[in-house]
Amino acid sequence: EVQEVVLNGIPGTNIDAGHISLRFPEIQVVTWSSGSQVTEGSFFLKLVYSDIETSIANENGIIITREMRTSCIPFDARADDIKAAIEVDAVANGLGQDAIEVTRSGDGSYSSNYGYSYTIRFVGDDFRGNIPQMTSDPSLSGIDSSGGKTCVAFNAPSGDATLTIQTINEANALGTDTPRAELTISSDSAIFEGQFEMSVTYLGETKTTDCIEWDADAATLKSKIEALSNVDSVRVDRTGDGTLSSVGGASEILDGVTFLVGNLSTTLVPYIFADIEITNKLFVGDRIQFSGQSDLTTFYTVVSVNDSAVTISKPFIAHEPFTITRFFGHRYKIYFDGQGMHTNKAEIAGFSPATGVNLALTSYNNCKSLKTIYNGVMESFSNIPDMNGSVLLNSKHDGGHTISVSQAITSSSEISKALADLAPLNLSSVMVTESLEDYQKGVTYTIVYGENDGDISDLVCNSNTIFIGTSATCTTDTVMDGNVLSGYFYLGASDAISFNAEASEVEAAIERISGIEDVIVSRTNSDGQKGYTWSVTYISNNGDVEELVPSNSLGGKDASIIVSEHQKGNELGGSYILFYGVEATSSIPFNADASSIESALENLSILDDVIVTESEDIDSEGGRTFLVTFRDSDLGDAILITANTNTLNGSGKAITIKEKIKGSIARGDSLHLSLDMPTMCSVSQVAPDSCGNPIDNVVFNIGVNSEFTGDTVQASMMPDYTVQIVRTSSMSFTANEFQKPALSGYFRLTYDGFTTSAISSSATTDEMRVALEALPSIMTVSVKKDLSYHQLDGACIDIESGSSLAVCSTSCLCNFASNGLQANDLVKIVDSWFRVSS
Repeated sequence: EVQEVVLNGIPGTNIDAGHISLRFPEIQVVTWSSGSQVTEGSFFLKLVYSDIETSIANENGIIITREMRTSCIPFDARADDIKAAIEVDAVANGLGQDAIEVTRSGDGSYSSNYGYSYTIRFVGDDFRGNIPQMTSDPSLSGIDSSGGKTCVAFNAPSGDATLTIQTINEANALGTDTPRAELTISSDSAIFEGQFEMSVTYLGETKTTDCIEWDADAATLKSKIEALSNVDSVRVDRTGDGTLSSVGGASEILDGVTFLVGNLSTTLVPYIFADIEITNKLFVGDRIQFSGQSDLTTFYTVVSVNDSAVTISKPFIAHEPFTITRFFGHRYKIYFDGQGMHTNKAEIAGFSPATGVNLALTSYNNCKSLKTIYNGVMESFSNIPDMNGSVLLNSKHDGGHTISVSQAITSSSEISKALADLAPLNLSSVMVTESLEDYQKGVTYTIVYGENDGDISDLVCNSNTIFIGTSATCTTDTVMDGNVLSGYFYLGASDAISFNAEASEVEAAIERISGIEDVIVSRTNSDGQKGYTWSVTYISNNGDVEELVPSNSLGGKDASIIVSEHQKGNELGGSYILFYGVEATSSIPFNADASSIESALENLSILDDVIVTESEDIDSEGGRTFLVTFRDSDLGDAILITANTNTLNGSGKAITIKEKIKGSIARGDSLHLSLDMPTMCSVSQVAPDSCGNPIDNVVFNIGVNSEFTGDTVQASMMPDYTVQIVRTSSMSFTANEFQKPALSGYFRLTYDGFTTSAISSSATTDEMRVALEALPSIMTVSVKKDLSYHQLDGACIDIESGSSLAVCSTSCLCNFASNGLQANDLVKIVDSWFRVSS
């Protein structure tokens, strides 16, 4: 995409006063369509917009709105008709001259669904930023903008005429005139509790948010700010997972400057400067690290900063110039993108977050302070020595007309930097070149966007009153549109798939292909050219699946679709050998059944009688579980079988053998111990969301009396981590009626220092397995799923064989009803599940 910004003056007058701003305008598309030709009909449009002049005059901290209502617009209206109906011919509160630009597409024929589309760009000085979406009568039934019936209903023979309105750049109507700020949350230790609140001073009043949780998502923070009466709209973007980490944590490199530091000094001095103001990029309280730093667990805190030096909290040693990287637990970028938050040409309106305390962190509501676990107790960071947790509000930008038209001040690099700062637009690069001045000091700026940025919306140039007073003009134009995708593609024998299909749509299309069963599909965000990457995981098709062959009917220069295999499907094959001591069985095929394994073991000289049973579950790679029972009366405590897998095929191939029940010769002089490890969390004081440290050893004391006096024997058992149990439960759900769902939401699991993606509380065994096998330390796992449960403390029952009546034992106090037990609940008695009748 190549665009131009042209500053032109009138002959004999120099362009040397005033400022401009560049922005991407709100774009809404009004479309009506029908299944047959329309010969008669009309419709209206309505828009609720902010009346900033009245809001400023009232000084009561409330954004006043007006409602624009058009008269009835003919079904075949031209673009100019729509523009006039909204701007000057409206029944009420027209937007005024030059507020919008309108283009019409379609010709009312079959090729355009017998209708038209009107693309409306809000380009006027008073209509900057995010504009509420217009409304109308979607059924085109003749209703007018006042609720009467003075419009003419569309008379399509098919009777299916409809009207839709769509905002095609929702939350992206941003510009150099958009007020914005950055809020960061960081800490030296994991935050377990805490809140913050913000105040906005605008339109004559200070309004304060409710308490906001420290880990609020972007949508929550957005809703809290927009609940203020002096804010009409904000866009909030959040990065970071709440932890301060140099591996995968939220961070930002301070580009354009390197630093030097004296020996054991805390003062950093800029060494190489680019066109950058350090005080606009680095702030007091920031957590930073340095290039070449060896200890990546250490973070330094910025104590003071100016454009000539940065002071940090502790000394840093470096002999070469280095760069700085900022780190965040959470980082919120807040864009005050509402129409009511922007300035106008007279610059008497607009929110200014960087001015005074117009945007501030406050303590009006006494919100909870940031806390962590310290010595096993929840404690505020402020009470812990040498530990800090902070909420910072910085990097504030007032917006407005910030680009000077004076060539002595403004350069192409300044415009590049201003546009690149519009982070939500994800511009990969912005390169601006400027022409030589003409004799009125007019100049043309040529803006070249990155090759991956695709088709960029046309910029709008708005000017302040001083610039307008010079009779100069600022215009924009697109020299060359960026390249974007459109159309459809196919995967093998699939139906046509849209270029921007959701993951669920691609999943459904693949599952309809003959021979393919259950798949899981995820999709990345689009790049600037509207390209996507879909990842397909085959759940039910065993082994290596044939690669899908793509074909396409895509639009766009050099459009293509590529299918590449990320990981081959895995399946067991070959054979293995079992050993009892040094004696080996014959080769056993990977898919041998229980009777084949039983025969192979009984062919060993030392084993005469074993029983082998097989579980019903066979995983997608052909793995299965067998139970071997040794029945030789003189065998006693059998040694553990071992296996040789050299001839077994498959990625991550493994045979796990563990003792289920210890055997013993019945001679009455020995005690054999076995234990199922507890699945409950520690009852000692541990950090929230934690079960304490893993068990690494279990010690038994065996004595002849309950006081363990006299001769005692001590035995230890090492836990076997080849089988681990993940259990989700909630005490608050135990009293729910059986029809109500139990847990919801997501959790993550950490193994060997690596953490999974979010796992649904209702995840299937395959979804759990995919999440775990994505970790670099796990090659393959087998997952089984069962119902979780809560044990009724102190409850024990008497029940007769063949009876369905369970009675509380006389030695127990069951309190079934008060413990939440009710009809239709599932209960587990020993290892079997039953449903309660009454």
